[in-house]
Amino acid sequence: MCIFEEKLEEATLEKLIEWEYTFCDEDGETKRYFYRTPKTRELDNLLGDIYHKILDMERAITRDLFSHVSLFSTHLIKVSTFAAELDCFLSMALVARQNNYVRPLLTEENMLDIKNGRHVLQEMTVDTFIPNDTKIFHDGRVNIITGPNFSGKSIYLKQVGQ
Repeated sequence: MCIFEEKLEEATLEKLIEWEYTFCDEDGETKRYFYRTPKTRELDNLLGDIYHKILDMERAITRDLFSHVSLFSTHLIKVSTFAAELDCFLSMALVARQNNYVRPLLTEENMLDIKNGRHVLQEMTVDTFIPNDTKIFHDGRVNIITGPNFSGKSIYLKQVGQ
């Protein structure tokens, strides 16, 4: 039984046979006083504490679900790892197709030969990007790149992987 705003006085409670004060709940300015009556005690005995039983059942279901899922954890980890790798490969393939990227042709020659080389990030951030050709033979010589500031020397070095 709930009564709003004020607690019943002891004299009033004595007149209400078998009523007992249980607790008080405040919600902002509203105060609620809860009492047990013979009928509420009967309902408690009949139904019990339903809310806590529901919580206990939820916990038991969650615990069972966790134990069943954990039996397959190694398989689930393998599948999720495979899915993540597949997602990465598909994303890279999609971007490669959209931007006309080509895979390198690897040979046993000791040289780097790039035609129309592009720097991926630089190409996406500027209005115009001019592709560069590169031909470097590894014959013991040092290659020196010169040019004025902001002419693309750093970008060129990054695009050829030096």
